[in-house]
Amino acid sequence: MRRLIASALLVPVAVLIAGCGSEPKQAPATVTEWVTPGQAAPTTTVTTVTQTQQADSLPSAYVGQWVGHTRSIDLNADGSGELSLFSGAMNGTVWAVTWTGSGSGIAVTLQSKTTVSGDGAPMYSAGQTLPGSLSAQGGGQVLTIGTVTYCDSASSRSGICGA
Repeated sequence: MRRLIASALLVPVAVLIAGCGSEPKQAPATVTEWVTPGQAAPTTTVTTVTQTQQADSLPSAYVGQWVGHTRSIDLNADGSGELSLFSGAMNGTVWAVTWTGSGSGIAVTLQSKTTVSGDGAPMYSAGQTLPGSLSAQGGGQVLTIGTVTYCDSASSRSGICGA
């Protein structure tokens, strides 16, 4: 019994130690181990280790909240974020994302759905990476992720990003 418990704890600890290197990673790594002590039903131990991008590879102009009609994206300084897309008031999906600098813009990678309402918003899939870029419009900045636009607080008052 102690050997099974020790082996169940060893893998997550090894993953945590391995994740302490200096190399940044874009996506979380999930390790799942099934342990069946004696005749008991299997239990699942899930450990998620996430390393975000190094701060110097994240252009600060993109950090913050960007909005549009029925959509928003929050990009954090640590390379994490959240993307929310809705179709009407009832159908939408909220995604956990990671992002990094890419050429003259950014790359946003959808990690996992954190919330699905109604039928969801099925235009994206987990693991998909979308290009992003900034442009000056409406007295502020407009962020385009893929083909969808998001406004900063100044440009959102101009109606560029929807109602």
